[in-house]
Amino acid sequence: MYIMTKRRLLIAVLTVGMTVPMFLIAQNATPAASEVAAAPTTAPVKVPDLTPEARAAIDKLSAAYAGLKSLQTVGVVLADFDVGGQQKKMSQAFTSSFAAPAQFKNEMTDSLLVGSTGKQTYVLDLEKALYRANELPPGKFPLSSAADESTPTGPLMELLRSQNLSLALALSQDPGKQLLVGATEVKVLPPETIDGKTYDVLNVAFPAANIKVVIDPQSYLVRRVVADVRKNMLQRGAPDVKLANLTTDYTTTTVDTTFAQTAFDWSPPAGARDASKLKGEEQKPQLSASVQALIGKPAVDFNLKDLDGKDVKLSDQKGSVVLLDFWATWCPPCVATMPHMQKLSERFAPRGVKVFAVNVGEDKETVAKFMRDKKLTLPTVLDTEGSAGAVYKVDEGIPLKVIIDRAGVVRRIIGGTTIEIEADVEKTIDELSQAK
Repeated sequence: MYIMTKRRLLIAVLTVGMTVPMFLIAQNATPAASEVAAAPTTAPVKVPDLTPEARAAIDKLSAAYAGLKSLQTVGVVLADFDVGGQQKKMSQAFTSSFAAPAQFKNEMTDSLLVGSTGKQTYVLDLEKALYRANELPPGKFPLSSAADESTPTGPLMELLRSQNLSLALALSQDPGKQLLVGATEVKVLPPETIDGKTYDVLNVAFPAANIKVVIDPQSYLVRRVVADVRKNMLQRGAPDVKLANLTTDYTTTTVDTTFAQTAFDWSPPAGARDASKLKGEEQKPQLSASVQALIGKPAVDFNLKDLDGKDVKLSDQKGSVVLLDFWATWCPPCVATMPHMQKLSERFAPRGVKVFAVNVGEDKETVAKFMRDKKLTLPTVLDTEGSAGAVYKVDEGIPLKVIIDRAGVVRRIIGGTTIEIEADVEKTIDELSQAK
């Protein structure tokens, strides 16, 4: 899992999962074209039974996308969350271009660039300057599901289907079925009006989300997608999810554009690193220079309230190894790592190690309820105003773990959470707690 900023939370939720897309693709790499023939045959992808009305709508949509020679879209993804008592709104602009059969570029502004030259696919994390490129078999993308690693473009198609449905349908060999992969039910809803124009509407239900697809009645291309992902957030451990909507609004859609011959050319930008060649420490989330500058220096003091209203002063913990875990209930990777923090607290308490879950920016009632619901008892302090978090640069992303030795000196700062990162944290605590 990647380190989580609010922008990355939006991107992660778009994939209906807990990993940032860069690492979804890195861990489920597209096979080289030479390997495709040897890939095992997969079972047919199942789609739900359709009413005649729904079938007619899906057939019209499928025909519209199958006939496209090119497609350009401009739009914005709007996120509206009310989770754990906290209301948050986020937005992410995007642009995309497509030329049949399989050349495309899709950019989530300042965050993620995904594309294909027609012979090679690539994913570039613009913030981290990391990329992965893979050979691409000729032709449009075959029908696939996210879990289907034997289908060369399966994980990439699922990423696009979540972030830019219109582009995903244009790329698919079977646009109608690709929309329905994993769905449990499809309904035709009453028409809706956007900016004075009436649009057709389909509702596609999935186990973890409910997707409303608003379709232009003339072109039968997607105008808007509204995803209710409350089920997904609850499944990922988020508390008290009242609202979790993601709206993809296609403000501009243009078809039959003639692109320059070089429009879809791509090469790694200067300074970008190939994720497939990184090993060990390099694969971990990279900390900024301002965060790294804190390591080896005395820990900056703070005084925060715990859930019982008592003061907890960091400088009072000198003589003990201290682990600060900066987190929030709205952050799925943070929630995922909490049971491990509980185990560390219990295991190392006899050695005098103190583990503090430092909640960033949430109120006491929200945090207390979360801890009760998850049956967690590790010491928790409230950085409601974000003062401690600002010192330790948590605006760059959470979860963030700060490990302090008995002398009060910062020894490690570790961002993100994976099995390897959790093992690294445990190893560091073990070593420091045995040192005299």
